[in-house]
Amino acid sequence: MSVSTSHDTPARLGIWAGFAAMSLGMFMAILDIQVVVTSLPNIQDALGIAPEHMSWVQTAYLIAEVIAIP
Repeated sequence: MSVSTSHDTPARLGIWAGFAAMSLGMFMAILDIQVVVTSLPNIQDALGIAPEHMSWVQTAYLIAEVIAIP
């Protein structure tokens, strides 16, 4: 007697689709962080703030992004 594995195919497809969606989301989050980090000097000039206060801007942005991602 053999066991059919045709019922496993939709489940495996769903797992791979979920993994692909999660990977795409993680890639987009990392890309977003990199864009912001490279534009920090422009943000600093636009806001007219001192370099020592720039860490607060970056920290606030990263906290907001971590809250918004889920």
